Amino acid sequence: MHKSLSDALRTGLWWWAGFTCRYAGRVLLMAAILSGASLYYTSTHLGFDTNSNDMLSSDLPFRKAYQVFEQAFPQYLNNILIVIDGDTPETARAAAKRLAGVLKQQPELFESVYLPRANAFLEQHALLYLKQDKLENLSEAIARIQPLLGTLGSDPSLRGLFSVLKRAVNEHEHDIQADITPVLQRIRTAIEKNMQHQRYQLSWEDMVQGNDESSANRQQFVLVYPHMNFGALLAAKPAIQSIRATINALHLDAEHGLKVRLTGSAPLAYDELISVSKGAKAAAILALIMVSLLLTLGLGSLRLVAISLICLIAGLAFSAAFATLAIGHLNLISVAFAVLYIGLGVDYAIHLCLRYRELINQGTTPALAPGQAMQDVGGSLVLCALTTAVGFYCFVPTDYTGISELGIISGTSMFISLIVSLTLLPALLCLWMKGAPISAAPGRVAQGFTRLCQYFSRQKNSIRAGALLLGFASLFLLPQMHFDYDPINLRDPHSESVTTYKELIARHSISPSSIMLLVRDREKAHELEKRIKKLSSVDKTISIFDFIPRQQADKLAIIDDMALILGPENIAGTETPPTLQQQFAAIQALDEALVQSLRRKSIAADNSFRALHVALRTFIDKFKQQNTLEQKDTLNQLQNSLLSTFSATLSSLYAALQTRAVNESDIPDSLRRRWLSADGIWRIEVTPKPDIRNINNLRRFVADVRSIAPDATGGPVFTLEAGDVVIHAFTQASMMALTLILLLLLILLRSFKDAALVLFPLLLAAALTGAAAVLLGIPLNFANVIALPLLLGIGVDNGIHMVQRYRQMQSRGENIHQLLASSTSQAIVLSALTTILAFGNLAFSAHQGTASMGQLLTLGILFTMLCTLLVLPAFLNHTANMEKS
Repeated sequence: MHKSLSDALRTGLWWWAGFTCRYAGRVLLMAAILSGASLYYTSTHLGFDTNSNDMLSSDLPFRKAYQVFEQAFPQYLNNILIVIDGDTPETARAAAKRLAGVLKQQPELFESVYLPRANAFLEQHALLYLKQDKLENLSEAIARIQPLLGTLGSDPSLRGLFSVLKRAVNEHEHDIQADITPVLQRIRTAIEKNMQHQRYQLSWEDMVQGNDESSANRQQFVLVYPHMNFGALLAAKPAIQSIRATINALHLDAEHGLKVRLTGSAPLAYDELISVSKGAKAAAILALIMVSLLLTLGLGSLRLVAISLICLIAGLAFSAAFATLAIGHLNLISVAFAVLYIGLGVDYAIHLCLRYRELINQGTTPALAPGQAMQDVGGSLVLCALTTAVGFYCFVPTDYTGISELGIISGTSMFISLIVSLTLLPALLCLWMKGAPISAAPGRVAQGFTRLCQYFSRQKNSIRAGALLLGFASLFLLPQMHFDYDPINLRDPHSESVTTYKELIARHSISPSSIMLLVRDREKAHELEKRIKKLSSVDKTISIFDFIPRQQADKLAIIDDMALILGPENIAGTETPPTLQQQFAAIQALDEALVQSLRRKSIAADNSFRALHVALRTFIDKFKQQNTLEQKDTLNQLQNSLLSTFSATLSSLYAALQTRAVNESDIPDSLRRRWLSADGIWRIEVTPKPDIRNINNLRRFVADVRSIAPDATGGPVFTLEAGDVVIHAFTQASMMALTLILLLLLILLRSFKDAALVLFPLLLAAALTGAAAVLLGIPLNFANVIALPLLLGIGVDNGIHMVQRYRQMQSRGENIHQLLASSTSQAIVLSALTTILAFGNLAFSAHQGTASMGQLLTLGILFTMLCTLLVLPAFLNHTANMEKS
């Protein structure tokens, strides 16, 4: 630093230390009052912005395009997607309808409740939406199974089922026997599960349609648009709690063959904020505890530890109040500022306290030691506050609003910490340390540290060579660093909303993997859809036009034939309800028919017949050993397994046969408004053919669609553009931080050589951090991109302290080879370790974005400490030798 400026600063710091000591009691009282007021103001005014879209500037073109979509189709925002998986399609559909019915009765919580698959319109016209060849196959299947359906329609009991199967077994046409083979296999499964007291339901929908039991039609959705309370920390909490309570009340659980999960934008945000806030809170508490323990070890005085912690807590309170005043809220990234402050804000107190202890041990009186300590290290602390703040502030002018807000809060908090350390700390030293015994650094720690310093002092040539070698090696790894564009990877991977979301994305079951096209003209929308379909990267498109079935005349003719084959509806049952003996007799009769058929050995389905016979024989033997009540319960359970879905399936089939031609005017408003907005905007959904979790596939898909529709929006566009904005912000902030820090060093140190000596180990540490991230598989993402600019701001502090202390030792004629044994080196180690402990706690957060930020910052601080303590002294010694020669 320039001599006149340095002398003026030293004089000012001496005077200020004397002033705070003279009015120490008043300073302490004022700090206590302001801290309390700050905490109260923060607790009553600080909010939380849980909208991840607000993390990026609203002026970006792709955000403006998405805002048009938000305004036209608000039902797709902040929604809750309830995913219902059932043992059978019928179970899942019934559960979805029951749940939707109850939720619709809570308009104070839910603006709308919609069934995408199980709504009345799609069910009524389900047959028209089948492809013609599949409809023909279904017609043939119904023709073959009609005798079974007709008999069960009049006698929907075990007697009716086993009686019709007995007649089929007694027939000797191979086609009939082949037709009943799937029925026999599922009946065998039901009997075996019944004897093992396990749940099983036969799906008659699968039976009629010829689906196997692993088909993917056992999933239903309920799409809920809740009223969001954005003034609360968890905006969707009341709605989510109500849904879960309703699920429990309706017994939609595994015991009843169901699995119900929640995902969608609202539950994802809800789970993310819980994981972020819990992780940040736990990390802050653990950081404070671990920093306290480390300070106790490093400072060697409980009073000095208490003084440091008081300054830390006061600074944190002031910083929180500033965040509340300047920003008004925390976002999903800036919520980590408390941990960052604990790791960084204590550094200034550490340097002052260690220098104070060193002066006391050298014989300086307690009255003069605070002022002398501030004179010796205060200038470095001011410069360090500037450079650290630069690391944060460099994100402010970028379009990445989320980290820009963190930069404003944390950058300013560095100056707050500096002011607290230069004001409150010397006042506390004067009040509490008069006459207090203060020891040197703990013996064993000091001895071990001294021996390490002596060893590394003798290895300067090796250290310089090793540093250059590692630096060049790191340069080869740095190009392999990549950015993770998928924001879902930031969240807790074990949360229900995330696991369900990923499962649905993999199946292409939900729209976040689709691009949205918005068109104001009907004919243009029709023409645009035709052009988009031809793109090689497009799998399919969906629009309101797809809800007008194709080839309706031909399909209606097939449906009329199906109705004639099936005959009139008769599901009420015309037969007298069977007795227990009649049901058991029907089971025995089927078993006897199977035995006779197996003896003839003329059956293509021999294996299925034999397997069913074995199951029936075991069932019959066990049944005979039961008393009457047990027998009745056994048959009721078996009938429930085999026939509980039959009546509903047959009823749905007859209802679907009543379909008629569908025109665009027939589409109900509940469906129409999801594809055509109130102000006449037509929505077209475009699904990708390749896996767009691969960034190259994502770029190609977005580029292909945008080549025809430049204003395309939706999840893929937002993800790609957001990632590009963050990468640009990272590059911009890093270059700005490096440039500003270099200018500050040149201005304040007035020496290009000293500036280069400070920067070289810092850049080496940055390269090593990047290389380590590649080797450990830690990609850059939306949360941890702040690491490099921040490391430049933090890391340069250590270099400044070392170079300043080195120059002081030179000017005073001290032994410069004892640089590593000085209080400055000890302070660097202690400060780095406290920062590592604070940031390291973030690494264990369930929120993967926060965890990756902690991991990268921990690596960076570790490498910065090592480069400052090992590499910088080696090059300082080298330059000193060159100056002498």
